[in-house]
Amino acid sequence: MKKAENNSQTENKDKIVVTDGAHPDFVYLAGLLDEYYFERFGADSIKYRPYNNPQTIHDVVVLYEDGKPVACGGFREFDGDTVEIKRLLVLPEHRRKGLAGRLMALLEGRAKEKGYTAIVLETGVVMDDALAFYRSMGYEKTESYGQYIGDEDCVCLRKSL
Repeated sequence: MKKAENNSQTENKDKIVVTDGAHPDFVYLAGLLDEYYFERFGADSIKYRPYNNPQTIHDVVVLYEDGKPVACGGFREFDGDTVEIKRLLVLPEHRRKGLAGRLMALLEGRAKEKGYTAIVLETGVVMDDALAFYRSMGYEKTESYGQYIGDEDCVCLRKSL
């Protein structure tokens, strides 16, 4: 197992940790995301958990406020030129502060630094706020991929870097 990096930096009182999927705060936030999806979508949400295992996500950013993790996101390689965004979350009480956009900018920048030229992601067809957010960040609908092919509950999006 790859050892977690803890490259921390402080920016305007906010702590940013660049790490991997084994980081305990990322695992904690990813667990909260699973709980949210279960509360919203019931048992149907469980079928997606194997595709979202934090241990398979090798590039992660966790944002902190007052020493507490409040937002996270990561990516893993999709193919040689593309990464897939996974487990993007901003805790409800910290939304509408620009944290999601900040996370995406950090993740996109990191992917670009590593030589990737595109990003894909999946979200739920009923996730109107998420769809609007991703579209505002320049993501466009693309063909379904992998486990999402034929799944009418999913929308796949793509952006060139």
